[in-house]
Amino acid sequence: MQLVLFGMLSSCEITTIKPEPFYNDYETSNKIGDFGFETVQTTDNDIYITWSKPDNAVLFDVLINDTLSFTNLQKNFHLISGLDPTTSYKISVRALDSEYRAKLISKNITTQRQSLIDVKKIDIGQFEYKDYALQKYRKTSDGGFVFQGMGRKYEEWYTILVKTDANFNVQWHVNYLLVKAFGVQDVKECHDGGFLITTNLEVLKLSKLGKLVWRNNELTKQNSMDGVSNLVAGTELQDNSYLCVGNGSVIYPETSMGHSTVVLYKFSPDGKIQWKKNIESVAFIDKTAIQIIPDYDGNYIVFGTTNEKDEGNSNLNSLYTIWKIDKEGTQIDEHIYRDNTLPDMSNLLASSVDIIRTNDGHYYLMGQRVAHTYAVTYVTYTLKIDREGKFLWKRDPFDTTGYTESPESYKSSTLLEDNSLLVVSLSGGYTNVQRINHISADGVLIKTLLIENYPYIFYADKDKAGNYVLVTDPGYVFIIDPEGYTGLNY
Repeated sequence: MQLVLFGMLSSCEITTIKPEPFYNDYETSNKIGDFGFETVQTTDNDIYITWSKPDNAVLFDVLINDTLSFTNLQKNFHLISGLDPTTSYKISVRALDSEYRAKLISKNITTQRQSLIDVKKIDIGQFEYKDYALQKYRKTSDGGFVFQGMGRKYEEWYTILVKTDANFNVQWHVNYLLVKAFGVQDVKECHDGGFLITTNLEVLKLSKLGKLVWRNNELTKQNSMDGVSNLVAGTELQDNSYLCVGNGSVIYPETSMGHSTVVLYKFSPDGKIQWKKNIESVAFIDKTAIQIIPDYDGNYIVFGTTNEKDEGNSNLNSLYTIWKIDKEGTQIDEHIYRDNTLPDMSNLLASSVDIIRTNDGHYYLMGQRVAHTYAVTYVTYTLKIDREGKFLWKRDPFDTTGYTESPESYKSSTLLEDNSLLVVSLSGGYTNVQRINHISADGVLIKTLLIENYPYIFYADKDKAGNYVLVTDPGYVFIIDPEGYTGLNY
């Protein structure tokens, strides 16, 4: 075999391929005109540069720290990838003429800080869920969280609750709450560390270890015209009884039509219904409850909307409304935030509003409304009122970011220790871009962070180091440097 190969090689003409000469020291070109950098854009791992195209240049080389990295470029732009974050690089562009004479320009460019610090996982895979998605949260008194979501097991979807510690380690979870028609609406921590669970038509009490204490399903047997069509939230009273709020229907004689009204139920400490009351309503006005929380004076705040109608039964406005009630469900006060008392507050979406009690004696109201610009779109809205219901300030995309045509879907809000607020919304103006607005207690926009191509964020917070903590529906927790590159930083 060796002889045959030798014979074949000896009978052929051998052509030696000479490599293109490598020019370490170029002669300076007198033909190439002046040029310079035009655009420099950086991420945490990339540098994108463009440069003016000089006369008589035929090719370009790009050098990184005086080392040839890219050669024979024919266009006057280039993306350099795979770099280290927060690192200064000497970037040079060498223009070559037809005789391989050169002219060089250089610039020191520093990459941005890396935004992603760490990724954690709220891992309930050990419980054999094929898929699960977390949707809501509550902070707990032990520094941890209780998360509400959906999990798929044995080809069925279950409503689940997951309790974690402050580091998002799973402590327990329950899924027996699922009755397909009765989704979990609200979770509140009780004085004994347990949890009050409000579903569409059931109320449950869990111990602090997630064990079922009692369960009341009496409302599932009632006629919705006589009782409640759905519960939305509950709270524990000072005597360890419970007050739940929901929505029902009332027929007014003057209209012979049903109108929605707010319904209150009181449950004993062991889960028995003690009474049912309606918040006062009048014809042509629909009232919808969304949340109930303790007030500062020992009474309670029911938060919702009032949908006013004219006599022709056509909708006018859906307005933020706060009802103040005592522990026996007696209405003390009502604040309806009409257009003449609060600008731009018409057309609220009742399914997308929330209320947070602050540490300085006030309340934040958050949600989204219909905005009429060039087209009908939705924008996230935040306002602050005092404990007497007086309007203090408002913020929305028209005030903060200028994205007047970008629809937004309100996701969640978190109160920080200094009474500032983090508001998370999904921006429909981009593909999977989420906006986090950090708003001061005085209504001043501190920072807007745009997060691109992350799973849906339903909880945002800040840790002691000032980093963002973002919890997403697949259960991933992202720790983000607020000064790092996220793709769409302001």
